[in-house]
Amino acid sequence: MKMKRCYSPITRLALIWFSLIFVIGCSADKDVSLLDEALIENPYDGMWQDIAEPPFQFVLEQTFGVEEEPAEEILASLGQLTSDREGNIYMLEGRANQLVSFDSAGKFRWRVGREGEGPGEFMNAWGVVWNGEDQLFISNQRGARLEVFDTLGRFIRSHSISELGYRNARFVVVLDPGRLVMTAANQDIDVFGISVIVIAVGDNILVESQIDIDQAEGVEFPEGSSSNSHVSVLNGEIVVAHPSKYQFDFYGAAGDSIRTVTRAMEDLVRPGIMDMNGMRGVRFFSNLYAPVRVGKEYYLVYASWPTNIDDPDDFTNKIISREAPDIETARTYDLYDQNWRLLYSWPDDGDVRKGPRGILHSDGSGFLYSSTRAGFPQLGRYRVEVNPPR
Repeated sequence: MKMKRCYSPITRLALIWFSLIFVIGCSADKDVSLLDEALIENPYDGMWQDIAEPPFQFVLEQTFGVEEEPAEEILASLGQLTSDREGNIYMLEGRANQLVSFDSAGKFRWRVGREGEGPGEFMNAWGVVWNGEDQLFISNQRGARLEVFDTLGRFIRSHSISELGYRNARFVVVLDPGRLVMTAANQDIDVFGISVIVIAVGDNILVESQIDIDQAEGVEFPEGSSSNSHVSVLNGEIVVAHPSKYQFDFYGAAGDSIRTVTRAMEDLVRPGIMDMNGMRGVRFFSNLYAPVRVGKEYYLVYASWPTNIDDPDDFTNKIISREAPDIETARTYDLYDQNWRLLYSWPDDGDVRKGPRGILHSDGSGFLYSSTRAGFPQLGRYRVEVNPPR
C-alpha cells in the first residue's frame, strides 16, 4: 500500500476524523485490546454456529414502489440510493436515467432527470449520497462528474471529477456537509487496486487526501484495470473489502493501516483476465461487501461468489466467446460483534426469512435497504433483529 497526499495538510482532515470517531465510537464499550490487534483472524464457523436456529432475522418494515404488481411499474429498476434523517429515500434509476424520491412511509415524492449529458441529466449515474443537510451528491457520467441536487430534486451545480485526474468515481459517504469520501480507479496504471479519496465540496472541489491500495498480490492484471472493491466508513475508519478473498482492511484518514480482519473462507474467486484478439480486460465474479452497522453492537457482511468457476481466466474468455455456462452463485450473511469476531454465518439457500438479497444501503440506524423478493422492481426497508443465544 502506498499513500500520497494532495493539496492540503492532513492535519486538518485528521481533526475532522477525530471528531467523527468520538461521536460514533463512544456508543458502545469495546474490547480495546482486541481492536488494537493488527490482524484479527476468524475461523470458517462463527462462535454461535452450532445453535439450532439462526440468531438474526430480517423484518420487512416498508416497501417502496408498489404493494402489488401494477399495470405500470413505478420503478423501472433499482439502483444506488441514500436516505436522510427523516427517512426519505433518494434512488437512481439506471434504466430511466432519473432520480426518484419516496418518503419514509413509501409514498412517492418526486422524479427528476432524463438521459443526457447536460445540467440535471443522467447517463451511467453510479451513486448518490446525502450530505447531512439539504443536498445530494451524485456520481454521474461513469464517475466523471459530481452533480449537486437539493433534497427537492432541483439541480444546483456540477463539478468535473475527470479534470482532477480521476475516473470511475463512486461516492461512499459524507463525513460532514462539505466533505465526501469517494473511490476511483487507481491512477497508477501499473497497480491493480483502488484509490480512496476525501474531497471538500463547495463552490469548487478540493482533494484533501488519497489512499492508493494495491490488491494485485502477484497476479499480472492488465495495465489500467482497477478493482471494484466495496468501501464503507465505520467508527471513523475506512473499511476496504478485498475483491478476491474474504478480507477487510481498515485505514485511518491519513492512509495509515489500522487492522485487517479475515475469515477462513476460500470460496471467493479472483477476477478473471480477458485476453482475446489483442484485447485485455477484467471480469469480476465475487462480491464481498464492506460491513454495515446493525444496531449498536453488531456488524453485518454480505458476500456472493460463483460455485462453478475453477479457472476465472478461462471462464472469462468463454464468456466473451459465448461458450460459458450460466454462473451458479452462492451467498452468505455474516454477523460480527463490535470487536470483529465472527458470530454466525447464514448461507442463502432461498429461505425467504432472510428477506433481501444484497444490501443497497444502510442508514446507520440499523435499517437496511434492498430489493424484495417480489417479481418486479420493489425496494424494501428491513430491520435486523439479533437474538443472542442464552
